[in-house]
Amino acid sequence: MDKNNLKRQGLRWTLAAAVGVALVLGALELSEREAEGEAAAGGSAPSRVEPLGKTGLSQVILSPRAAERLGLETAVVRGVRGSRVLVPYSALLYDENGRTWVYRSPKRLTFVRAPVTVAVIRGNDAILTAGPRAGIVVATVGAAELYGAEFEVDH
Repeated sequence: MDKNNLKRQGLRWTLAAAVGVALVLGALELSEREAEGEAAAGGSAPSRVEPLGKTGLSQVILSPRAAERLGLETAVVRGVRGSRVLVPYSALLYDENGRTWVYRSPKRLTFVRAPVTVAVIRGNDAILTAGPRAGIVVATVGAAELYGAEFEVDH
């Protein structure tokens, strides 16, 4: 192949890559606009926040589509010794004051922030001395987004 053919082929690949990136970015923008349009048109909002009495806490209720977009994942709290329980390290969330929390799920797509006390972290697990009891479901992926939704933090 001569130099001109190589240049044209390289230019075609560059153009194809640029078009691909533009299509992906356009799809993401369209998806975000679609979600905003649904909410504005009276469709279901991605999440809603409901205060829980005088506790100072709120529950975050996600739409199924919002949970899918977040890639939300959960795990069950496991009992270990005595009153200690084990949660995946990824379930832990630290607030601006250094307090540690998890988002427990009392029912499907509903999440409530719960304070925890970490005794020790071992690899991918955190052993708690205070927090949700064994058998409770906690968010392991998407906790930061739940926190943002609870406090209505924009992206």
